[in-house]
Amino acid sequence: MKHCHFALALLCALLPVCLAQAAGDPYLGLRPTPNTDPPGLLIEVVPGAPAEAGGLRSGDVITAIDGVQMTDAVDGNYSAMLSAALEGREIGDVLLFSVFRSIPSVVLRDGAGEQISDFPLEELRERIAALGNGESLSLNAERQPVELEISVMLGPRPDTLGEPIPANDELPCDVVDLRASLPQFRDALIEKAGIGADCADLNERLMRRATPDDGYRFQRTAYLLRDGLKGEAVTRSLTGKLTESMVAGISGYTQIQYTLAEMMDIYGADFPELADNKDGTLDDDLALLSTTLTESDALVREAFAGFSEEELAFMDAQRLELTEAFRQYTYIDSEDQNSRRVADNKRLIALAKRVDHAKLQQAQLRMATLAQVGFLTRLEQGLRARYADNLGDVELLRMETPAGDIVVSGTGSHWQRSDDAVCRIDLGGDDFYSNSAGSATGPAHPLGLLIEFGGNDAYESTTSYCQGSGSMGCGLLIDMSGDDSYIGLQWAQGTAFLGCGALIDYSGDDSYRGAEFCQAAALFGSAVLFDLAGDDRMDAHMKSQAFGGSRGAALLLDASGDDERYAKGRYPTGYGDAGIFDSWSQGCAQGFRNIASGGIAGIVDLEGRDYNEAGNFSQGGGYYFGYGFFHDVGQDADHYVGSRYNQGFCAHQAVGVFLEEGGNDWYQTRQSVSQGLAWDESCTVFIDYNGNDRYEGGGGFSQAASAHNSVCLMWDMLGDDVYDYPAGQARAGGNDYHGGTSLSMFIDSGGGNDSYNSDSSGNDLIRGWPTHGFFADLPGSLAAALEGDAWQALWRDPPPAQEQ
Repeated sequence: MKHCHFALALLCALLPVCLAQAAGDPYLGLRPTPNTDPPGLLIEVVPGAPAEAGGLRSGDVITAIDGVQMTDAVDGNYSAMLSAALEGREIGDVLLFSVFRSIPSVVLRDGAGEQISDFPLEELRERIAALGNGESLSLNAERQPVELEISVMLGPRPDTLGEPIPANDELPCDVVDLRASLPQFRDALIEKAGIGADCADLNERLMRRATPDDGYRFQRTAYLLRDGLKGEAVTRSLTGKLTESMVAGISGYTQIQYTLAEMMDIYGADFPELADNKDGTLDDDLALLSTTLTESDALVREAFAGFSEEELAFMDAQRLELTEAFRQYTYIDSEDQNSRRVADNKRLIALAKRVDHAKLQQAQLRMATLAQVGFLTRLEQGLRARYADNLGDVELLRMETPAGDIVVSGTGSHWQRSDDAVCRIDLGGDDFYSNSAGSATGPAHPLGLLIEFGGNDAYESTTSYCQGSGSMGCGLLIDMSGDDSYIGLQWAQGTAFLGCGALIDYSGDDSYRGAEFCQAAALFGSAVLFDLAGDDRMDAHMKSQAFGGSRGAALLLDASGDDERYAKGRYPTGYGDAGIFDSWSQGCAQGFRNIASGGIAGIVDLEGRDYNEAGNFSQGGGYYFGYGFFHDVGQDADHYVGSRYNQGFCAHQAVGVFLEEGGNDWYQTRQSVSQGLAWDESCTVFIDYNGNDRYEGGGGFSQAASAHNSVCLMWDMLGDDVYDYPAGQARAGGNDYHGGTSLSMFIDSGGGNDSYNSDSSGNDLIRGWPTHGFFADLPGSLAAALEGDAWQALWRDPPPAQEQ
């Protein structure tokens, strides 16, 4: 097939590009934007990259490369000229850049006129505030444009330097392919189109890119980048376990924690057995509670035992600065102009690699053994019986343990403000919690447990790390009944930052509200929000509702109810599109690009007619070695609304999986780039198993689209479906970042009277596209199409290139 660039104008502007070749090839480390005055490339330089080491600076404009002027670029395509200059280069080669630099220089002098060297401009306000009586500072700022010649030696990509992750069949997460017919069909189409060499090259590129371990990368992400069509099998291996646990009710929470540990590549040793105390007295139960908390507390302290006091204090103080930078910037190193904060954030990320996450998981699992219906029922009945005469008191019992105090409150409606206990048990009443509410908040409070037995409770906090949050420790909130309200700002409602956090709500029509990093968000730890029943409402702005940052595993689990999830509405997109918001939510995993790989995050919903609305980068996908998934297990009709990068997406060496079991579902995008897409060395699987579904793909790059060495599958298995997408399904390209090709597969099987508004699509049709995509609408099952090569009768050659 001939190379063809499709008329999808937004492709060239979808994401900023960090120009480099495939893994193992030379790396420059800058992000260019076309510039008109002077003509060339305005650049952002990745800190620590070869470009910076050679002397290039953010704000420079490249006007020539090796003596070739940018004005000579064909059609003014300066980025293509830079890509061409890198082609065929090796690590150690040198490029000569002509640069126009016009960056303000600042000189600060003290009252004696002596220059203060290495002055960070962001510290000016602090220096002014620190002036004593009679002291003065003078500042001179000027802009002097200069033209420079700068030589840069190309180096290796930073994320290719780690130890190799073992081959897929050597990993404990290895799974059997669920559908042998799928790779068989793929291979048959590849052979028909004569693109075997291109696809072998694509597989090799993805293999090289996935294999190095930067110290943060999860094995499942590497596994799926190497074999993208196994996205369904790998995801169902997780969600199958989670579904069984969710059906078991609150007693399944322990197994959920085991699954979280496996998601973090932590297996087996020293995980606790379930507490066996079925016939104990109240004193036995309180003793068990004390022992469990003491053991958990000791394990948390072991997890951080390798750090000095200075390092612990630094991590404690730096958490919110990293949170703020991650909220604002996709690139926390080059977009943030606060050089001191950049350095401190990178130090925190490096320190996080040393945390003993296995110890933290063991600590959380020990607390999880308390989440048993029998134990909790017996504990409540025992406490009510013992304190029957004064159940309305604020404090019925205060019991000392080596981990801290256990406090029991009565059935009145109380305002709980203090964090003076490691464990708080409340027997009922409409309570108001403005404290951390079952959370670990840092070295001074590394463990938190709250058991709330009844009432329509309000959890409202104006501070971070609350409502079942684990930050530098482990937290667990269990609410057994009532229509509850949860309100938080950051790191609230089942979240983790350098720890483990969980929120379990057993029943009631609940509302969850947060700003960022809420409702199952994890960074360097594991987090779960498990809602067992009720018609619930969740609202957040960004990086919430199952968000997995670096070395983070996050799960939002909903067992029943007609639920509504909303994750956008505050932060305008960085793409500049009016009315579009960034989100990074609802099953999204994101890494610190060029610094640390992303985590794993997913939503599992068992039943109900649900409404999910989110902004950019949401609903089952990943970014920079992140793996995000969304699995709706129910048979009800669900509604999904996105904007860009939604409903089975990934970008920049990432994995996305979206699985919908049944119902007449409606998929919408406010803009484009939705319903199965993979961008830049990534792999996505989107499968809808049943129902008469409607897909609205928007303006472009949707419905089984791939580009820049990526693989994407979109498969609707049954139903009379409507595809509103004039551009046509299964497009592949461009591939100008790295050269090579991509692979897109669109399959609509099971027959049905499907509706397409694209001239290139139709019922009972198989067609191939350049670089390389396959559209297949089948009159029956995929197995039937393969039998006797029956699919060959449906093949139609693609139209001439000028018609595409």
